[in-house]
Amino acid sequence: MMPTRLGLDIGTHSIGWCLIGFQPDKPLGDRIIASGVRIFADGRDPKSGAPLAVERRIARAARRRRDRYLGRRDALLNILVQNGLMSPDKDEAKALADFDPYVLRRRALDERLEPYEVGRALFHLNQRRGFRSNRKAERAQDDDGKIHIGAVRLDEAMAKAGARTLGEYLAMRRALGQPVRVRLHDDKDDGSGHALKGYEFYPQRHHIAEEFDAIWSSQARYHPQMRKDSLRDALQRVLLFQRPLKSEMGGACEFVAEEMRLAKAHPTYQQLQLFAAVNRLRVSAPGQSPRRLSIQERDQIIARLKTVKSSSFTALAKLIGLEPGQSFDRAPDSRSKMAGDALHAAMSHSSLFADGWIAFDHDKRWTLIERLLREEDPHKLRQFLQQQYGFDDNQISRIEKAARLLPQGYGRTGPSATAQILTALKRDVIGYDEAVTQLGWERAIDAQGDSRPHLPYYGDILAHHIPPGTHDHADPPEKRWGRINNPTIHISLRQLEKLINQIIAVHGRPDSITVELARELKLSERERDAYRGKLRNKSVTARKQAAILRQNGADDTARNRMLLRLWERLKPGENGARYCPYCGNMITMKMLFNGTAVVDHILPYSRTLDDSSANMTVVHRDCDDEKARRSPWEAWGNSERWERITKQIEQLPAAQQWRFAPDAMDRIEAQGGFVRRQLYDTHHLAEAVRTYLGSLYAKEEKDLAADTHSVAKQVMPPVSVIPGYLTGTLRKAWKLCDLLPGCKETDIGDNSPIESTDHRHHAINAAIVSVTTPAMLYEMVNCAAARQTNDVTQMFDRLPLPWMEFRDHLSATLATMVISHKPDHAGKKRGNARSGSTSGQLHNDTAYGFTGRHSEDGKTPIMVHRIPLTQLRPADLVNSQRIADPMLLEALRDVAGGLDGKAFDAALQELSAKGWCRDEREPLLFKGLKHIRVHEPLKVIPVSDRQGRIYKGFKGNSNARYDVWRLPNGRWVTKWKDRKGEQQSSIISTFNLHQSDYEPPRPHPAAKKMLSLQQNDLLAIERDDGPVEIVRVVKFTANGAITLAHHNEAGPLKARDAKPEGVDPFKYINASAMACKKMRARQVRIDPLGRVFDPGPREEV
Repeated sequence: MMPTRLGLDIGTHSIGWCLIGFQPDKPLGDRIIASGVRIFADGRDPKSGAPLAVERRIARAARRRRDRYLGRRDALLNILVQNGLMSPDKDEAKALADFDPYVLRRRALDERLEPYEVGRALFHLNQRRGFRSNRKAERAQDDDGKIHIGAVRLDEAMAKAGARTLGEYLAMRRALGQPVRVRLHDDKDDGSGHALKGYEFYPQRHHIAEEFDAIWSSQARYHPQMRKDSLRDALQRVLLFQRPLKSEMGGACEFVAEEMRLAKAHPTYQQLQLFAAVNRLRVSAPGQSPRRLSIQERDQIIARLKTVKSSSFTALAKLIGLEPGQSFDRAPDSRSKMAGDALHAAMSHSSLFADGWIAFDHDKRWTLIERLLREEDPHKLRQFLQQQYGFDDNQISRIEKAARLLPQGYGRTGPSATAQILTALKRDVIGYDEAVTQLGWERAIDAQGDSRPHLPYYGDILAHHIPPGTHDHADPPEKRWGRINNPTIHISLRQLEKLINQIIAVHGRPDSITVELARELKLSERERDAYRGKLRNKSVTARKQAAILRQNGADDTARNRMLLRLWERLKPGENGARYCPYCGNMITMKMLFNGTAVVDHILPYSRTLDDSSANMTVVHRDCDDEKARRSPWEAWGNSERWERITKQIEQLPAAQQWRFAPDAMDRIEAQGGFVRRQLYDTHHLAEAVRTYLGSLYAKEEKDLAADTHSVAKQVMPPVSVIPGYLTGTLRKAWKLCDLLPGCKETDIGDNSPIESTDHRHHAINAAIVSVTTPAMLYEMVNCAAARQTNDVTQMFDRLPLPWMEFRDHLSATLATMVISHKPDHAGKKRGNARSGSTSGQLHNDTAYGFTGRHSEDGKTPIMVHRIPLTQLRPADLVNSQRIADPMLLEALRDVAGGLDGKAFDAALQELSAKGWCRDEREPLLFKGLKHIRVHEPLKVIPVSDRQGRIYKGFKGNSNARYDVWRLPNGRWVTKWKDRKGEQQSSIISTFNLHQSDYEPPRPHPAAKKMLSLQQNDLLAIERDDGPVEIVRVVKFTANGAITLAHHNEAGPLKARDAKPEGVDPFKYINASAMACKKMRARQVRIDPLGRVFDPGPREEV
């Protein structure tokens, strides 16, 4: 059987794959066996990039809070009724709502209330029972200080007013006409001429508890039933109880599976992190090789960092006595400080434990740290610190502030492994990975023995990389093994599992697999946000650079912007010029664009294949010619010029400086050589994917990966995850983008992404990945060495193809390729209303009220709902029916009529701030107005109460299914009129589909369902007797229109459709039920490999 190699291009929305066959005498391959693309959603909101689970979790939490409040309210009412503190008669109980609860709460402190009045006051405590501070939740919030400040302000205001309880204080405010509800103020005058931001007051749970005790103590004298401790305890439990937060599970140690992982806040783990970080530091100087720290230097830095929150690299360099010109090579340009042990520094403060903290053993330290980490209730924590250590309020505040610095979560090692790795790090100045190697521990991929016949759920293999699951065999895989928190990676790995298992079933297990991971896929949530911020900054910088280029008469191209960016890194000279790093002479901006200055690869590209910006600089053309294909040291290291060069590169980034060192090329070889660097991605996700796919191969096969000579022998390990630096280079060299009409290269960057409106470009990348082997890289080296040019764009224009017919084979594969789109039918089948699961949001969030009126045609009800005042637009004042309140409409027209833009918004703000009246004799109206009621003709989903009375409605915002029926007369329909003449539709909304009693309408007893479509389903159509076309369902509307696009079309389809045909030939295929019949449309199934299962036309036209 022919050996095979599988290439995978895994992105955030797609997996491109290409399976090639090769022979021993043709290691690059000689045929493409199969290829395809799998497209799927990334589980994120397209606009914000936030995981879809976040919005669902917020909505679910709101529902739970509401349900718990209702349950608590009912339980409280039952206890009050059973003990004679509330009327059992519902009408009589509702009548108590007319009593002002704030007045009752104030009176209850000093005078006798009737039993039902006491019950009314206690019931009102439950309505807004105050915020219970949770230290765990606070640490995760950026604005927790606002609530704390609001609570402090409340205590100060109560003391100033002489209020004994919260209820008494609120009654005082109400009597003065001041608001009693909590409101967040962005800018409000506090009466002293200062702006008051945040909450004016914010009640806490302990305020409610104290008021409950005060009311109970006062009223128990008058009501015998209130003297029972059991009643008091029952009411307190209902009123004040709050569920504790769930604790995070740590999972098993990476190296000692019998032990659980240590918390990141554990002192031993903190020490491990500190030693690992300091051991990574390197000392370098321009033109010199970086060196490790000595043990003495390392220990000096450790001793310093243990006593401070952070320290600048300049201070650390001075501490260990670095000479002028020397600096820390590991200090990133964007970070000027190195983190210390902030908790150790805080606890060792003279006002707390001082030297006693250092004298504590790790167990004693952990006892306190664990309490700081786990305790949710700040009052209990304060009590513990007071009783256990005798701290006063100032000391406790200092400890609480320090506790906020504690890292959350767990490390990857348990107590034994952490201690052993720490010992190795202390013994010598080595890195974490070196310490692990010295201890003889194997990584998960190398420790696995037997191969798996198919790819299992990733949690089974990557148990050490993910949060743990239940390990219950009865649970589904995601619950049993756990799952990666990042939804994009989770979805990508699940789709990879389906794809690989399908390939194995059809073509057998590949002999080797090569993978390239998209950069966005490897980013964490924080890195993703930082990356987007960096892109935004690049856009701003690009606009500034464009202006500079225009001022200097240069074209605004990506290459010119890169020249400008590299030039700005150089040492500045006179009159805005810069110094050439090779000769020290000036490079003016004009030289950048007239050919006098050129871009040079510091370490020759032909020897390193490194086209990153860190390996580029701007130099004089003469210097570039003189340097040729040598490193700077090889060219001038033994000449008088070298001292001048070392001065010129002092301001270059550290990532560039080391490339001028005498042993720069030796360092490249020490890292495994340029070939190994191109074939080995060291990112932790790459390691995880390598481990996951490696489960298909036995340990004996994977031992090749550990063979240091395997690259030189041009032997590929079973699974390789490559960084993909050269994918773009090979794509350009072989002009593969020419194979697709909607695919073109960007104008700069060796591995820059291509601009493509065709999903099939992922298969092109996968084909390149499949032939990225040591043999191909040596071909590139030979090609680069043979070409007498330093221009990367010309260096590989004669690079031979992997095999002679490679382009023809790839072109033929692309021509017949059908893209596999992952269907999203979860939760959309009948019966899910009974199970409680849904496929998404059932309706719009806004609740609408019925006015009892209809639009002029009598068909559409007029609904009413509230909107923020700031959302009001000038057009709303023109329509006299839009604003529900006639008096408010008059006021709005008076203050904002005829205005627009900022003037209109300012008028609305003034109305809210100052109020309005017809004349001075009338009281002010609408002061403090935040929301207004507006009318809108709208068809809504009615919602009934328990008695079946419709009392509100929601706007349905999505359709779930597009059913097409064939009538006995042969017509295909989605809309029809029933026997009563009422309009019916077979386009089913998401809301209706999830109703347990919903029966989809049928136009005729003899009607036959021809199509039942959902978004992203695929159809086969034949237009005008043409060939079969595979199209995807993009969307459909309630009026029966359905929009289709060819399976391979990508990019912003709506924007592409709007462009003139000469700019973009893409156009939507707009159809209806009858048009589907004419096109002989039928649903087709496409498996993950892109194989089409077409049942053929349902009927002849």
